[in-house]
Amino acid sequence: MKKILLTSLVVLFTASYSFAAAPAGMIKIVKPKNGDKVTSPVEICFETTGLTLEPADNKSKNEGKGHHHILIDTKVPRNLKYVGGKSFKMIHLNGGEPCRSVKIAPGDHDIRGLFTYGDHFPYDPAITDSIFIEVTE
Repeated sequence: MKKILLTSLVVLFTASYSFAAAPAGMIKIVKPKNGDKVTSPVEICFETTGLTLEPADNKSKNEGKGHHHILIDTKVPRNLKYVGGKSFKMIHLNGGEPCRSVKIAPGDHDIRGLFTYGDHFPYDPAITDSIFIEVTE
């Protein structure tokens, strides 16, 4: 009986711990596809799983909610600070929309998506996705 109780407690603790450590959700860039050749302007669209889109308001931190940022030829910052300023090349989807049409110069480009809270602070670990595209003239 003690063995069954102990095993049950271990399973419950492990399940609770795993749930608490699980990421909030994920994003995926679904348009364009990785490796696509496209013309500018480029429509960039995201799909979210386990997350709810909401407009940015510069103050809220609602778990599981937020908005997208598009980073062009820029890596996600390591220290995950506020991304509302102009510290690197980024486009905000402040209205909580899943898509944005963006003018991009011809050439090869790294497109990254970064999901943040309403206050523009990224989740930790970062909720991000990236693709490579070629923009033709």
